[in-house]
Amino acid sequence: MPVSKRIRAVWSATRILFPEGNYCLSRGSVAAFAKEWMTEHDQGGTNYHILYSVDVDTPLEKAGRSVRDLMPW
Repeated sequence: MPVSKRIRAVWSATRILFPEGNYCLSRGSVAAFAKEWMTEHDQGGTNYHILYSVDVDTPLEKAGRSVRDLMPW
């Protein structure tokens, strides 16, 4: 199967599994996200730091941290 068909198959599966995440698959939306991210960065990352502080202590992140500590890197 050519790579382009594999990519389309993965995108289709992603759209089915994560319908709210479809925005990240279009090029225009990626560019809009990049501009939003750069603006956020230029303004000091206030929203990023708020979101990070909320996510850093979730059970998934705690488990991930302990698993990463076991990795040899």
